[in-house]
Amino acid sequence: MRCDMARVRINNGPTIETEGSQTAMRAPSIAERIKADANRIEYENDVTGRRIGVRQLDFLAVHDLTVDVGGELASNGPAFNQILAVASVAEIDGDPVDIPASHLQVRAIMKRLGFHGVKAAMSAVSRFGGLDEDLDAIKNS
Repeated sequence: MRCDMARVRINNGPTIETEGSQTAMRAPSIAERIKADANRIEYENDVTGRRIGVRQLDFLAVHDLTVDVGGELASNGPAFNQILAVASVAEIDGDPVDIPASHLQVRAIMKRLGFHGVKAAMSAVSRFGGLDEDLDAIKNS
């Protein structure tokens, strides 16, 4: 039996299509990228040497945080960005951190992280790319 074309998935990355001796790479689709991002953890070391891991929050988690912290904080852009970064923390030095379910839990994670940990979390979160980019790509496809 001869196989003219094979598809191979490598670490949720691009698809490699092989035909004979020619190989072509295809960029992952928006849906593939979103699915991979849902399980991805980005890491950043803070200046004290702690390894901070962050997850990408889904829309419902962001909505719940908005409700939990209240309208005044949610409408304050810089403060809410810090809250989102803190809520995105999945682990600190390998210790798992749950998504906070209240403003008090957000504050407890902030206290544990301190300034340097929050800064590292914000840096790691920024590597996920924005929702605006995904929406623009969907509109243009």
